[in-house]
Amino acid sequence: MIQKLEQYNQILEGVIDTLRSLSKPGGTHENTLLLVMGDHGQTLNGDHGGGTAEEVETSLFAWSPRTPPDAVLSVLDDSSCTVNLHGEEVCVSTMQQLDFAVTISALLGIPFPFGSIGRVNPELYALSIGTWVNQRRGTNACTSQDDLEAWMGRYAEVLCVNCWQVKRYIDQYSATSVIGFPSEDLQHIMDLYSRAQENWSASLITSSSETCSQEKVEKGSVLLQQIDAYNDFLKSFAKLARSAWTEFDLWSMGIGLLLMMLSVIIQASMLVNMTISQSSDQKSSGSSIIHRLSLAFSLVVIRAASFLSNSYILAEGRVANFLLATSCITSVWHSVLKGNISIENFVFLLLNIFTRFGIEVGMSKQLPAPTITKDHPRLLCLLMLGLFKNLEEVWLLALFTLLEVYH
Repeated sequence: MIQKLEQYNQILEGVIDTLRSLSKPGGTHENTLLLVMGDHGQTLNGDHGGGTAEEVETSLFAWSPRTPPDAVLSVLDDSSCTVNLHGEEVCVSTMQQLDFAVTISALLGIPFPFGSIGRVNPELYALSIGTWVNQRRGTNACTSQDDLEAWMGRYAEVLCVNCWQVKRYIDQYSATSVIGFPSEDLQHIMDLYSRAQENWSASLITSSSETCSQEKVEKGSVLLQQIDAYNDFLKSFAKLARSAWTEFDLWSMGIGLLLMMLSVIIQASMLVNMTISQSSDQKSSGSSIIHRLSLAFSLVVIRAASFLSNSYILAEGRVANFLLATSCITSVWHSVLKGNISIENFVFLLLNIFTRFGIEVGMSKQLPAPTITKDHPRLLCLLMLGLFKNLEEVWLLALFTLLEVYH
């Protein structure tokens, strides 16, 4: 793992050196922003499918050829700075994953995703040169803006569109969702949005009526208050959505587990009572029933333990079908030994074969479209191979039957 990280680090250094050489004024990559990120992390043992901090968190590296001005960096206080082993100060900040899509959309100038409830990250947004360059903006721009005022103005405008998109999603979700959000919490969110919009309208009117000297002093504080108002709305709704969608009802889960344990205890007690109440002349058949029940119980335990395996979902259908076929073949074998062959067992086995064939067909549909459309013989061979694998259960059952008859 260390060697692989060093290899990627060397590749990244080479890319940055190339971009730096081409990022001079008038260069090809003068306004380029480099983003490198991973989809997830992993533990020291290589596990990456759990819920630990090492697995659910990942790194995001952003590089820009031009560093934002100190005035802009002064309002970005989300970073935590430490000193590394070389005595250099390293500042690392964090952002929520749901903020990434809207941030990239704002940087690219494309519409925000409808289902996103994230907030445009100010630090990534500040790395774009076009967000803080000096320009004369507005109808009353009698003086050129400084870098901080230019950045705050653009960031406030982006947050205005961001909040409008989230508000549109809230209205659509509340109108179509069966459960929705609590009315009191939703009303509080709507009040925050209305207050933020009123402040934005008032700030625009004030900016158009003020003189140049007043505008220079007060507009910075007005924009900062507007940014805070929009952030309050976005953060409050993200918190509400997280509590409604990702937090589980532990009380209901506890009741469900209690009922499940109670049903298991009742069934176990019924089996014990049935075993005790058997007469002496049925002890042999009773022991046979116990053995078969033990086998079925073992298969159920194996099935339950298989969920603890990582990436089990890909083979879940085949494993369940195999365990079901094993219990069916065992039941048919016992009926043959007793000389009391039941047609239900064979029907059950036949249905299990067709179920396995359906699973194979479903897996084959996951192949890429060109493979299915251009390679019909190969697809047919795959399906026939899956059918022959299913028929292995019949050949195995026939072998057991012939051995018993010969015996």
